[in-house]
Amino acid sequence: MAGPRPTGGLSRSSRSENGTVSFVTPLSNRLPRRRAGRAARWLACVLALAATGACRPGGPQRVVVSGTVTYRGEPLREGKIRFFPTKGTDTPMAGAHIVDGQYRVDQRGGVPVGTHKVMIEAYRPLRGAGPAPELPPGDIGAGLVPQEQYLPEKYNVNTELEVTLEPGTRRTIDFELTD
Repeated sequence: MAGPRPTGGLSRSSRSENGTVSFVTPLSNRLPRRRAGRAARWLACVLALAATGACRPGGPQRVVVSGTVTYRGEPLREGKIRFFPTKGTDTPMAGAHIVDGQYRVDQRGGVPVGTHKVMIEAYRPLRGAGPAPELPPGDIGAGLVPQEQYLPEKYNVNTELEVTLEPGTRRTIDFELTD
């Protein structure tokens, strides 16, 4: 029968009357590890709840916003719309994709109540540009066609669009963009 295995002094062994060997780890050596493991699990749960917003009592009030976006009288084929809070409105940004002139911001309950600058972007292939130069396979730009943002800056980088959202369940806001 093999004797007790060396354990670096953290365990001791004893033989019972029937000749069986048992290993006993002192309680003082087990508790810190258990407590540390338990504390790590609790911390992970708390962080997960905080990241999802479950710890906040409600968060900011939000409004579902939808509508249409046209440019030069035609529905914007594809684009993005974003609502950025202005000074005095301490809430996160919200946004959505524009598809065939339609958008709907309903993720996480919609756009937070308050005043927001609205940025609208739309991209199309760069005029006169062919496909991107040959890049190694797996390169992030391989096969992409250069794009240009074609809406006037007054609707995106230097936006002049601003909306104020009051509490409510839904709001329809249409944007008719011109040059």
